[in-house]
Amino acid sequence: MERQQVETQRGLAPLGRQLTPSQRKLADHLRDLRSRTGLSSERLADRLSDGGLRVDRTRLSKFLNGREVPRLELASLLHQVLAECEGTEARPEDVARTRLLIYAAREHGSSPEPVLSPELDEAREQVRELRQVLEAERNGRAQVDAELHALREQRRADRRRISELEEQVRDVRSAGPMQQLEQALGEYNRQAMAQKAALDFHAQLEELRVTYEAMADAGRWGDGPAEIAAVNAAQSTVAQFTGRFFAVFRRGVAATPEPQRGWLESLMDGMITLCWVRAGDIDAPERETFRPTTITKRIDAELRWVEWAQEVLLMVVTGSTEMPSEPEQPLV
Repeated sequence: MERQQVETQRGLAPLGRQLTPSQRKLADHLRDLRSRTGLSSERLADRLSDGGLRVDRTRLSKFLNGREVPRLELASLLHQVLAECEGTEARPEDVARTRLLIYAAREHGSSPEPVLSPELDEAREQVRELRQVLEAERNGRAQVDAELHALREQRRADRRRISELEEQVRDVRSAGPMQQLEQALGEYNRQAMAQKAALDFHAQLEELRVTYEAMADAGRWGDGPAEIAAVNAAQSTVAQFTGRFFAVFRRGVAATPEPQRGWLESLMDGMITLCWVRAGDIDAPERETFRPTTITKRIDAELRWVEWAQEVLLMVVTGSTEMPSEPEQPLV
């Protein structure tokens, strides 16, 4: 009674009385192995199927209830699953004992599985093991092929890199070390001189911009005598500034590479005239229209070009070749 209660708790029905002693002994043995795995019937059936034995939960229940005698290959697979669950290794003597119980159940009882000779069962077991070995060999060969392909690709890449390095060595030998060094130093010095001239020129432009703003502010309020005097006073400061300014300007333009050099030359032509304009200058009749307010408008337009030139010089220092957008109002 106690045994039946335990089997019921495991989800197994009590063994039928129609079973022969050999079938009952096999069923009890299989139930004990299943209990030791700690797996449900469904999970155990999945593990056996993963090992190559096609069995579902229903058929496994038939094995455990003695209604069907399993094939011999169940013995090795079941002990393998048990060893994995217990963290041990399957012992050959345990597998042999289970096989003997399967033999006995087939020989002394009726089963849907036909009774086969031990030699045929052993042959089937060997075929199954050989198939597993063949599959493992195929997987290993595929992995070796993949590694070989990767090595060949790496070898081709290494050869390309070697060819590139050899080409560079030939170029160095043909040009000569000293010639290459002189070219590199010359380029470095040229860039350094251009950057220094651009920075000096940028500082001069900032000083000119401040002077221009002072001159423009002086004539922003009208065209009376006071405004004329203020503009002319600021203009004298501009006149004193222009001598050294344009010297630096020319050095900056000369040291500036194309296309920035052309941009600065066009700016320089337009700035020279404004630096010498005097409000109310009677020596030149064509300049009678240069009232303070007119000069202020010209200076406002000129300041946009001064700021544009500063952007150009900063681009020279940074090595950029993109031209900034020119002011919309052209130089007069």
